[in-house]
Amino acid sequence: MTTVTLPWPPSVNTYWRKWNGRMVLSDEGRNYRLCAAAEMIGVDHFDGRCSVEIAVFRPDDKIRDMDNMLKAPIDALVACGIIQGDSTRHLRRIAIDDMGIDRERPRLEVTITQ
Repeated sequence: MTTVTLPWPPSVNTYWRKWNGRMVLSDEGRNYRLCAAAEMIGVDHFDGRCSVEIAVFRPDDKIRDMDNMLKAPIDALVACGIIQGDSTRHLRRIAIDDMGIDRERPRLEVTITQ
């Protein structure tokens, strides 16, 4: 089991941008990946199927779709090689828990188990 703290993610609406007729990672999405990668230095890598649990510490009481908070951190785990992919071939389970508001340090605490 490994737990890593990741920064607050961009919304799915700002994560992607259309460029020359195709969808690409936005500047905000690329910046998030770089920040997340810095937090994952030295984190164990997982082969095979694993489970990911995400504890969400929100910056405010704004109403958000919980599933929109999954894309950026899961993609960052894949991009950094922590997990092999985000398909059912690689992920057995994804869980997300709302831990309430932390205005000073909004974040995601991500726990990965084999």
